[in-house]
Amino acid sequence: MKQWTVIIALLLICVAQTAFAAVHEVVIKTRPDAWGQKLEEIHLLADGFGRDRLRASDFTLRASARYTNESWQVKPQDIRITEDEIVLDFKNFPTAWYDVGSFRCTCRNLFFAFAKDDVTRTETAVADDFEKHSIYREDWSPTGETFDYSLFTPEGTGPFPLVLVLHGRGDWDILYSGCEATIWAEPDNQAEHPAYVLVPYFDEGTTISSPEVLEYTLAKIHEMIDAGQVDPTRVYIMGHSMGGYHGVLLLTRYSEQPLFAGALLLTPWVDRTLSEEEILRAKDTPTYVIYGEKDPYIPNPGEIYDLLQVMGSETIYKTVYPKEEFDKRGIDSQHLVDLIMFEDDTYVNWLFEQHLELE
Repeated sequence: MKQWTVIIALLLICVAQTAFAAVHEVVIKTRPDAWGQKLEEIHLLADGFGRDRLRASDFTLRASARYTNESWQVKPQDIRITEDEIVLDFKNFPTAWYDVGSFRCTCRNLFFAFAKDDVTRTETAVADDFEKHSIYREDWSPTGETFDYSLFTPEGTGPFPLVLVLHGRGDWDILYSGCEATIWAEPDNQAEHPAYVLVPYFDEGTTISSPEVLEYTLAKIHEMIDAGQVDPTRVYIMGHSMGGYHGVLLLTRYSEQPLFAGALLLTPWVDRTLSEEEILRAKDTPTYVIYGEKDPYIPNPGEIYDLLQVMGSETIYKTVYPKEEFDKRGIDSQHLVDLIMFEDDTYVNWLFEQHLELE
């Protein structure tokens, strides 16, 4: 009897060891949208007893947030088992995957449980199509010695338009935390408006970032124009919050000669040191200023609109979203106008209609 007990125990140990080794690779597939990087699927390269009998209801994903005590528990909507892999559909995951700090996915069949430490790689549609000239580090800040940026390159032969996307304070993971940059590189938009998308990175610890980053940005754009990659009559700006502030600077202080054909400025503000002469440089640049009627962070996000209108600009426009527009979408901050703006194709189409008249 003891002999059989030992044999059974050894068999159970072997089964357990096999179970822990059953999942060989875990690939997380996500996509950025207006609310943040969304989990779509988890792909498992796995073998083991009972593989073909797995059901979606066998799995439970438990995740906790990076910065809060919030946690989530969800089962996959569907499961797909192929010869090569097991695919779990998690499009029902209730929050941005970017906010997830740790997770574990349990399974009724212990062979197929896995955790964050088992993840082999993460693939993010569209965002991964950007060539990255920087590395995400939480202690990073620009020094002027290097120029950190990401660049999306359209298919085909140029010259193409270029959209310069200027991120907000602390949002230099912009390719994954929303769609302000990636929306321009989405296949549908590229089919209609093929364009480069340039995303420079600014110091996350300050609202008044290093001027060298703006100078390097302009140098990169001129380099691409000189190389025949970029159409010099179709260079555009889109900036949100601190990005709107930097957009104002590029249209004024940094534009002794016209460069930009149009701009979308979301909740921007105006540098106090700008002179009237510098502000006047933006008078003829078609510009849309977009903000909420009671922005909680920017005291007067419509200031650049007011200044240019007084100066006689005929190409300055604004959209002010009332509180009701935020409430009906469940948006608790009127600073987040991008969540509303990108529901409307009007702004994207308007921007690409603008052309700079070169002498």
